[in-house]
Amino acid sequence: MEALIRQHLRNVERKAGESPADSSKCLVIDKVAPASVAASAGIEPGQLLTAVDGADATSLDFDSFIDPAKTHRYRFFCPTSGMQTELDVSGVPIGVTTEKTTAELERQTKGRAMHDWPLLDPIWKRGEWEVLRRCAHKSQKGSLVARLLGQARNTPATVMHGAALYELGNESEGLQEIREYMSKYEDNWTTQYQAIGRYYVALTMLENGERKSAFDLLLEAFNFSPLDRIADMLQSLAGKRPQEDKRWISKSFPVDYTLPTLDRRKSVSFRDTVANLQRGQILMLCLLANYRANGPYNDFMKRYRHLATQFRGTIAGLHVITMESETNAFAGQWIGAEKTVLGDQLPCELLHDASGEATWPLEPTHSPTILVLGPSGTIVQRAHILDDVALWQAIERSFSAAIC
Repeated sequence: MEALIRQHLRNVERKAGESPADSSKCLVIDKVAPASVAASAGIEPGQLLTAVDGADATSLDFDSFIDPAKTHRYRFFCPTSGMQTELDVSGVPIGVTTEKTTAELERQTKGRAMHDWPLLDPIWKRGEWEVLRRCAHKSQKGSLVARLLGQARNTPATVMHGAALYELGNESEGLQEIREYMSKYEDNWTTQYQAIGRYYVALTMLENGERKSAFDLLLEAFNFSPLDRIADMLQSLAGKRPQEDKRWISKSFPVDYTLPTLDRRKSVSFRDTVANLQRGQILMLCLLANYRANGPYNDFMKRYRHLATQFRGTIAGLHVITMESETNAFAGQWIGAEKTVLGDQLPCELLHDASGEATWPLEPTHSPTILVLGPSGTIVQRAHILDDVALWQAIERSFSAAIC
């Protein structure tokens, strides 16, 4: 593991620095993987990522770092010590999760319902309700076409606007919007918004004295998305904080599948694939369940292209497992990154699980559900979104599993 980090961390420089003139162009370090490039360089939560390759940190798409020969310079600033740290790193993810400042998130909200809604998530998590109301209201307006088709409210901005109203004291109107989203639109979008909607319905149940029903609904919400605010409420009710489902971690993948590829040209054996894994290597599985493709899958495949290019020798491959073999109009708009991965000839197999034999035993609650496997088919990570911290944790566990 240390050798892998040294391979990608090429230089570290520390010196006294000045606070960035415009913090809205910085990213705030949220989490750091304990075994990663960032941790080895002394990067900690709360520091600011001010620039990469001389450009503002907020302007970069890190998954576009796909040239393995190129070195990138990261610049960090620690507000408490006044120290600046600069790293020279290969194109790999360095092992942190980051967040934009609220001012930058609001600035980026343009009133485009199909694009703005991910910007609302961190504002909700921070509890900045008036900013959330403004941004969600703007995003709800949507395009002229969406308004003409009556689809302007078919966006997670609807549930987020309802949440903002609820938190600002207009509980009745806020709950009306939340219920509208849950009844009409939630199946079209990712599960964290289903969790948020249920959270507010549960709050109303608590106000009405329906403690048991509220608790059950909060548990359902937490299973959709383990958000801290939901976990806090469950802890206040039960005296114990719920944990993410980790029952599969360190266990073997439960199905020794052999599945046909979507193009029916061959079959792929799980056993044969795992048998070829070397120490420290990982195999990724992407379970799509009843979807052929969706927005989060397209985002994951962009990320996989980055990871598989930079971690050659560490990432052995990817099995995308779907129960749906046909690419309809809905799925067709979300396979662009998949086509790029295949065009780059990165290790990736698209497999058809018609019966669900390789899907349902894992009881996926999201599409996609990402599994990372180490030696002997041991599951070392399970995630909905494989962020940098989760990735480095998976690699560390793979090395540990190989040693054991």
